[in-house]
Amino acid sequence: MVQLNEMIRPRPPRLARVRATLPRRYSELRRMGRQGGSAVYRALDTSSGLEVAIKLGSTDPGQLEDLRREFRLLTRLVHPGVVRALDLGWSSEGLPYLVTEHAGTRTLLEVGRGGTERVL
Repeated sequence: MVQLNEMIRPRPPRLARVRATLPRRYSELRRMGRQGGSAVYRALDTSSGLEVAIKLGSTDPGQLEDLRREFRLLTRLVHPGVVRALDLGWSSEGLPYLVTEHAGTRTLLEVGRGGTERVL
């Protein structure tokens, strides 16, 4: 039986497919969750050695503009509590993606399993 939220939001591509479509510099990809209509992944940027978060959008034109706006905003903000935008591009399948620093925090689900780290 199909859930209502599955009808509204398309399912993100499988992890192996995502790995194949993003630039090779992003390795050790792990799915973190969803934000809006985008799937969010944690990865290692082998060029810089930084742990990053990759927000992979869909083919929705509105979502592309949202990612562009977010990228422009994050490049202007400089604050210890705000992640830096590092890259904005297109996957080999034509999906837009935004790369930011990874905040280094845990998700609410991870915290619920134990631990005392701060959650953003």
